[in-house]
Amino acid sequence: MAGSEFMLAGTFGELRANHFHSGIDIKTNGGIGQPLLAVREGYVYRIKVSPYGFGKAIYLRHPDGEFSVYGHMDGFTPAIEEFVYQKQYASKQYEQEIYLDEGQMPVRQGELIGYSGNSNMPPHTMEYLAVDMGAMGDDQQTDEYTVSICVKDGSGPYHFGLRQQLVGLCESKAIPYKLYIYPFYGSDASAAMKAGWDVRHALIGPGIDASHAYERTHRKSLDACASLLEAYLSAPMIEN
Repeated sequence: MAGSEFMLAGTFGELRANHFHSGIDIKTNGGIGQPLLAVREGYVYRIKVSPYGFGKAIYLRHPDGEFSVYGHMDGFTPAIEEFVYQKQYASKQYEQEIYLDEGQMPVRQGELIGYSGNSNMPPHTMEYLAVDMGAMGDDQQTDEYTVSICVKDGSGPYHFGLRQQLVGLCESKAIPYKLYIYPFYGSDASAAMKAGWDVRHALIGPGIDASHAYERTHRKSLDACASLLEAYLSAPMIEN
């Protein structure tokens, strides 16, 4: 994390459930999206994307053989995000564990590698509405002028009742929308379900043409997405 002040979430050698902790854990003071900088020069040894454990994580190996680990990340740098996306696209899997050679992705001390995040939710969370892009493609109903509401993705269907509430809000407030299916992808909400959270989950987003090379949408789609978010936050929570 950029800056000189930080707090520890874990100390070296402290007793855990079945082992001694082998490093120090540094907090980002509760901040999401703060820049994470390489503590020393080295190279990206491992990249892991998972709905469990560290979530999105980068492992740096340093010249003396030591490692620094950056876990629970909100996102990587654009170059690393693109690298991971290509692996996900090729394997049609969200979850990835990628090992790299020494010269493949070197980093300098202080170089940006990603942004701080939070892999957990408050224990009494009842609903999880994820906001992501509704990428357009062959056989998709999404367009650049409406908000996209996901019916199901590679993890399975989203919560029927919550989706129906979102559709009802669109229809009652004249918000243009489209329903869509992504057979090969997931979202933060579906990752939470895979991690064992018992919540009602849904996914919406603006319709976007292409991704990870250039991204294009229309203001109407952004306005529709914002209007649906406002309507959702103002509406009473569904019963089941």
